[in-house]
Amino acid sequence: MTSPSPLIAILLVAAFATSVNADWTANGTPISVGTGPELGSIVRPTIVPDGAGGAIVAWTDGTGRARAQRITDQGAIAPGWPADGIALCTGDGLQNYVIAISDGAGGAIVTWLDWRRQPRDIYAQRVLANGTLAWPASGLPISATTPGGVDPEWPRACSDGAGGALIAWDVCCVERKILAVRVLPDGALAPGWTANGTVICDQAVNPILSSVVPDGAGGALIAWSDYRDPPSWQIYATRIGSDAMPAMGWPADGVLLCSAIGDRYNFEGIPDGAGGGLFVSADNRSAGSTGSDLYAAHVSPGGTLPTGWTTAGIAVCTAIG
Repeated sequence: MTSPSPLIAILLVAAFATSVNADWTANGTPISVGTGPELGSIVRPTIVPDGAGGAIVAWTDGTGRARAQRITDQGAIAPGWPADGIALCTGDGLQNYVIAISDGAGGAIVTWLDWRRQPRDIYAQRVLANGTLAWPASGLPISATTPGGVDPEWPRACSDGAGGALIAWDVCCVERKILAVRVLPDGALAPGWTANGTVICDQAVNPILSSVVPDGAGGALIAWSDYRDPPSWQIYATRIGSDAMPAMGWPADGVLLCSAIGDRYNFEGIPDGAGGGLFVSADNRSAGSTGSDLYAAHVSPGGTLPTGWTTAGIAVCTAIG
């Protein structure tokens, strides 16, 4: 956790040639201020655009609740939103590892790990542009496991381009695998998807999810690291359509993006604008105590590596330290 703090602040500066928007506070515009216990120990704030020049910020508060706030392009709390943000879930238990994406209509879809029971679950909430909740006040169950089941971990999400979301996660313990669902704007499960998760990767290779990237056609590129070829953790990705069907040309166990000796971890991805994805990761292929490097990988919408890219990746930064 971060150190206790009475506020979350973001500093967004709008530069216009030689001037700065005067409506924004010089040392940061407050997103949540106050003295209640819910305002201390702010954890993992995440931010998405609201489509109107402002933003929606989500976080876990000092009582372990997921909250959100909308700030306008003028640096003010958006009309209809409480000064200290809105609670996204009334359910019991800690709500952490908050991830937010835009819903494409001025609001946001927020997902989190939920500890209202053991093993933990994954829940989500859609908050509209006016600060009201579109889904159940107790949250929408995304992965509701049975007692004695496996623990979901590290949810990731991206927009489906139609107001909904693709949410993926991995499960640990007895057999590690990667699962995903697509949720429609009204909170319903999209046709073709399996409740509590469609299997994306169930190879006995201990896959660990890292990134979910929209493919621009309602589906997603889902990337992970796994240990199918020791002694290194390698990067694989697959593409799944809006109907939960694997994309044509992609192998069932994923496309190898990086196979160099050494582990890679903490990687993130973005769309390449053509249906594929670009990924960057910390990489420890260099021996000795020089520290990790940064390498990039690229996969096309058809599941191949574009010209000039190989499974060695491309070095972004190899400086010592």
